[in-house]
Amino acid sequence: MSEIKNNDIKKIARLARIEISQEETEILAKQISNTISWIENLNEADTNNVEPLTNVNNSILRMENDTIEQNNSLEDIMSNTKSSKYNYFTVPKVIE
Repeated sequence: MSEIKNNDIKKIARLARIEISQEETEILAKQISNTISWIENLNEADTNNVEPLTNVNNSILRMENDTIEQNNSLEDIMSNTKSSKYNYFTVPKVIE
């Protein structure tokens, strides 16, 4: 089993540029070691006849063609604004 030592925690803290006390180092080492041992227990599970799960919902989404259904002309789009210039929407100046 892999066990995380206090030196490993200190190295990780140094790389992450965080300060942790000796007490926190010991607590974190125990917590991470417990987590790793729990994960190692998962490796013992027999998953030979289990299909990989790609989605919890078994429904198949229908595919549609990517087609243009409506033609938006520039004149129709620009008719929605009060003011425009060079075929762009114009807005009041917000930065002095």
